[in-house]
Amino acid sequence: MKWVMSSVLALSVFAASSVQAHEFWMVPHDALSKTDAQVLFELRIGSGIPGKQSPRIPGLVSDFTATDADGSYAVSGHDNSLVTGHLRPRRAGATIAALRTNEAQITLSAAEFEAYLREEGLEKIIRQRQENGDSAQPDNELYSRCAKSIILVDGQSQGFDKAVGLPLELIPQTEPLSFKPGQSYRLRLLRDGQPLVGTQVKAQMQGQQRYQLKVVTDANGEVALTLPESGVWLFSAVDMVPSQSPDADWDSLWASLTLAIGKEAG
Repeated sequence: MKWVMSSVLALSVFAASSVQAHEFWMVPHDALSKTDAQVLFELRIGSGIPGKQSPRIPGLVSDFTATDADGSYAVSGHDNSLVTGHLRPRRAGATIAALRTNEAQITLSAAEFEAYLREEGLEKIIRQRQENGDSAQPDNELYSRCAKSIILVDGQSQGFDKAVGLPLELIPQTEPLSFKPGQSYRLRLLRDGQPLVGTQVKAQMQGQQRYQLKVVTDANGEVALTLPESGVWLFSAVDMVPSQSPDADWDSLWASLTLAIGKEAG
């Protein structure tokens, strides 16, 4: 187990409430880019879009890579910077930036824990706690994050549906640039490379209004969401299992994906 952040540091940076302590995603500048143009990434934390910008704190990042048709390479970045990482796309098509964090630990009251379980569609954990007689007990949780951002380069999208091997990963199934508002957009959710069934996926965007959509994965680990606007959408999902650590009750993985959908998105 990688353990490089103290609970004090994690709590001070990621806030005290349950949802704020976990929701985490990358914002690219720019999501529609050109070959060899610099793309910057920032981190956002919060209960949903727009979130709060966060620096790259020491010990946060376990791995940060970009993948295109030529293979994978490290994304440059520095601790304590508001720019979490930066790259220059090497070729047309999709460049997939993937950030994996180290584990951190948080302790939540029973009320805080149940509130975020309901928000993230984790009723199965609520039921397990009830069955174990733990509903009134605080929660000790180990959590880590799997954040992706797909950059579409030179007006092309080939490679957008490639899996890059994150332990919890959202993968677009619908070509993004030809999307029209009001159409259905499909994604697949994988846990350790296998479809994850019955798990909530959220879609959020700040457009003409703030949108938040929720749907549960089907037997193939897929969802279909009717998106009302083009733009840079945030998709997210959470999976949780009993912890193997003697110091924690649950282990959770938090996946996020940012992607420009529609040619006018930027």
